[in-house]
Amino acid sequence: MKKNLGEIIKQDMIQNRGYILNSLQLLKLILWEKYDPMKYLIFFRVANYCENSPKLIRGIVYRIYYHHSFKFGYEISPKTKIGGGLRLPHWGGGIVIHSNAIIGENCEIMQNVTVGNNALKSRDDVAIIGDRVTLCAGSKVIGSVSIGDNVVVGANSVVVKDIPTNTIVAGIPAKIIRYVNN
Repeated sequence: MKKNLGEIIKQDMIQNRGYILNSLQLLKLILWEKYDPMKYLIFFRVANYCENSPKLIRGIVYRIYYHHSFKFGYEISPKTKIGGGLRLPHWGGGIVIHSNAIIGENCEIMQNVTVGNNALKSRDDVAIIGDRVTLCAGSKVIGSVSIGDNVVVGANSVVVKDIPTNTIVAGIPAKIIRYVNN
């Protein structure tokens, strides 16, 4: 069952804030907060939701979204499929995610993370990332790889091969350093 926009935004709020903002708090966030990743996530979700809207509406929403994308330092296409509960703990994060990437629910992405293609092999084949995955600062996920659920990718690691579920990986290239029981 596909979730609606409101449910996904609420899931993002719980991951980022620990609670759901009421209407007044949400309005304050959108109108007055300058640097809150939750504000960016709301604009991302709306732009993602408007992907199949009429051209005029999509154009207006995208313009607002790209303004905030530039302001926050995130390069995430509104076409990217990202599950609810995305946590971005740092604003000005330098995060780059390819438009064909698929990211599961309740994931956390730290600053300076890249999820991209391997230009030497294919410009369109990119990662599929499972649920409850943490991509630590500076990590890179390159090419057509699959990352299972409950995975932690260590800081400055480079993932170029598939990663199984319930693992912690680190290094260049990333290797399994521990299995985690859930």
